[in-house]
Parts: sequence; C-alpha cells; structure tokens
Amino acid sequence: MGTLCILQCRLLVAIQTNDIKHVRQLLELGIDSDIRFQIGSQKRPAICLCTERGNVQMGKYVQLLIQSGCSINQTDSSGLTPLHIAVSHGYKDLVFILLKSRANVKTVTPLGYTPLHLAAQRSSLEVIKLLIEAGSDIERYDREGKTPLVHACIFGNNEIIKYLISLGADVNTCDIFGNSPLLFVTSAAAINLEIVETLVENKAKVDHANKSGETALHAAITGRRSKKSEVLQTLINSGCNLNLRTGLGHTALHLAVLEHEDYLIEILTRAGCNLDTRDELGLSPLFHLARDGNFKMAVFLVAASVNVRNETWLKDPKLLLEIRNESLKLWLSEIAFECPPLTLMCRIVLRNSLGRSADNAVGNLDLPTSIKNYVGLKTL
Repeated sequence: MGTLCILQCRLLVAIQTNDIKHVRQLLELGIDSDIRFQIGSQKRPAICLCTERGNVQMGKYVQLLIQSGCSINQTDSSGLTPLHIAVSHGYKDLVFILLKSRANVKTVTPLGYTPLHLAAQRSSLEVIKLLIEAGSDIERYDREGKTPLVHACIFGNNEIIKYLISLGADVNTCDIFGNSPLLFVTSAAAINLEIVETLVENKAKVDHANKSGETALHAAITGRRSKKSEVLQTLINSGCNLNLRTGLGHTALHLAVLEHEDYLIEILTRAGCNLDTRDELGLSPLFHLARDGNFKMAVFLVAASVNVRNETWLKDPKLLLEIRNESLKLWLSEIAFECPPLTLMCRIVLRNSLGRSADNAVGNLDLPTSIKNYVGLKTL
C-alpha cells in the first residue's frame, strides 16, 4: 500500500474518531480535501461524511476542509451535497456554516430535491428561514412536481406550512398526478386536522380533484384514517361539493357506504348530499347498503328522502341475488310500490329546503320536541 493511500486511510480514521488535530496535520501534508472514501457501495466525500456525523466537533472539521480548499457543492454517489445532508438531519449549526461559506441552495438531487425540499420534511423552522434568506425558491418543483409546501404537508409540519404560506407559497399547487397540498393531507394515514384547517383558511380549493377524480373529501373517507368525522365537518363547513364523483363514479356517500362507516353516512346525509346518485355501474348507495345487509342505515337513507321507486336494481333478478338479507330485500321491495306517508314527504321537503343547515335550523324552530326530532332525523 502506497504512502498516499496510507495517509488517506488515516484521514478517514481521524474523522471517524473525532481526532481534529490529526485531520489538520494530514491536510497540511497535502491530502486532497476533496478526497472520496469508499463506504459500502458508495463513494463519499470527506466533507459529506463530516456533515453527516453532525455533532459540534464536526462543524470544526467542515470548516477545516473548506479552509483547505474543499469543493463545498460536491455531491456523493446519491447526488447529495453537504447542505442537503445537513438540512435533512436538521443540523442547524452546520447549515449556517455551509451557507456562510456560500453553499448553493439551488442544487438538486436526482429526485429534484433542493435543500429546502428536504428541510420542509423536518420540523426545524430555523433551518427553513436560513435557506430562504440565502435565496431558496419556495415554489421550486421536484421531479414529481412537489413544492416545499407539499413536502411540509406530507410530513405534517404545520408551523413550516404557515410560514411558507405567509411568504406566498401557492396552497393550490399540484404535482404531476394532480394532487394538491390538501389532498396530500387528507390522504395521510393520520390526518392532521390543524393542517386541514390551515389550508382551508388560506383558500385551498376544497373541490379540486386529482387525475383520478379524487377530491379531499373522497380521500378523507377512504382507508383507515384518524379524525375522519372532524375532517369531513371541516370540509363541509367550507362549502365543499358533496356530490362530486371519482373516476369510478363514486360520490362521497358511495365511499362512506363501501367503507362501512355509518357515522360518515349520517354526516353526509345530514349535510344534504344526493342520496339518489349512481356510480359508473348504475348502482346507488342504497344498493350497496342492502348488499351489505345494513338494515339500520338503509332505513336512515329512506327516512332522509332516498327515492326507492328509482332503485331499478329492485327489478333486476341478478342484482337481487346479491341481497342476502331477505327481510331488508322484502321491505325495500314493498315500499318501492307504496305511496310515501304524508309526514315523510313533509320532512323531505322541509329538509331539502333548508339544505346543509337543516339540523341547526330545525333546532331553532318553535315546534314541539317530537316534531323537531322527526324532522331532524332523530326519530325515523
């Protein structure tokens, strides 16, 4: 092994053992400050290794390498610069040192990430501010069309989201699949209600649909997500369209039925969604409820004004075979040919005229409690 190779190995050991005195001596002996070490399958520049370690002592190593002429914007095998590495770990002091040494805030990784994209994934507002003060573009897209705001939404950093919005970040920006920040938030496994409220308050388009036809309302209903009812209520209060359809023709009500979420079915129904909508197969929410044998919610939809006479599947022998609850099938078949009671028709007309405010409006009417309960769907 040659002398140079031995010295290079000693430099790596000195970095890994925090021996700054030895590092200085080796650099003074002429070791290239841009040296790359083979670490596993990657070749890592010395400055990237020092940055990654991230402790206070390593800040001195980084400064020493820079003073020795190290290229501050070089990348490792993954395309990460020292600045990318520092911000991705939230190393504020190292970020400051690198920026002071004129690290380029606009360099991008193979995925199109600037340091600001990576910083938005963490919770350090101080790092975000340092990068923006150094000239970072808050509207820069990565390869999938995501801005730093989108990354902050995906990773649930509300403080950073508010700060970026205060600087003018577009709350309605979309990635290459048409997903907006609000869609990303409502698609998360654990929905952050505060972020939903932040975006809505800042004029996020609640009815925006991605290329699959999915809106924030659709996303919030599907999957095992937390705080579904609170998110739905927030979107409803913001005036979202309850009857938009996905690419498969499913409305929010269809999805709530398919997800077996009775409490969401009730929220949507009380908010005045269309109960007689059809998906691309021509099937209604009532059909899906009947197929699932959900007698309770079928009764609720009928009471809320679903038009059973228009349920054509009740005349289709093949579709009727899918309804295994014979009692429910018989009941629906009977009322489909009956004239609705006058009381039911009055309730339907009154609730339809009151729209989304029906429940609140009924509560304020000067009527007997029994009538309020009936009109308010508390008594079916």
